[in-house]
Amino acid sequence: SSSGSDIGFSVLDREIELLSETLCIVETQIQSRIFAAKKRRNSLPSIHRLPTEILVEIFNSVAKDGRFYYYRWLGKLSLVCKLWATIIDQSPALWTEFDQYDPRLVDKIIAKSGNCSLSLCVSSSSQRGRYLLERLLPIAYRWKTADFIMDAQDKEFLQTYLEGVSAPKLKRLGV
Repeated sequence: SSSGSDIGFSVLDREIELLSETLCIVETQIQSRIFAAKKRRNSLPSIHRLPTEILVEIFNSVAKDGRFYYYRWLGKLSLVCKLWATIIDQSPALWTEFDQYDPRLVDKIIAKSGNCSLSLCVSSSSQRGRYLLERLLPIAYRWKTADFIMDAQDKEFLQTYLEGVSAPKLKRLGV
């Protein structure tokens, strides 16, 4: 009976030895993959390690301080890499400026800005100004700042439209 238990022990000992060897091999493979992943991560440019919120602030600052139209700058920044393009496309805070207005962008800016507050600076001809006002007045509750540089006819139009409009977030209105 003792020889039967000796055989059982030796089989179990061999199984334990094989499992330990397998565990050692798997641990080595995992450590190797972790090392490779860390190496890839560390090879990324430092700017890609910044949190998205910081990148959004940087993009906003660059676009506002640029010599070009705000959204043209964002377009240029989005060409740098796929990550930046995604961040710019999906960050409502970057889509809150109505400056040097382009009528083709109005609906896009309104949609992409989500529920963020809007800053307006509108200097336009009568027809363009009216189009923009018609698009922006329904969302006046989102206006943070609004500056209008218009001719006398548009000022009357603006005055008429602004009566009864609720703009609780508005901190500055310039006409």
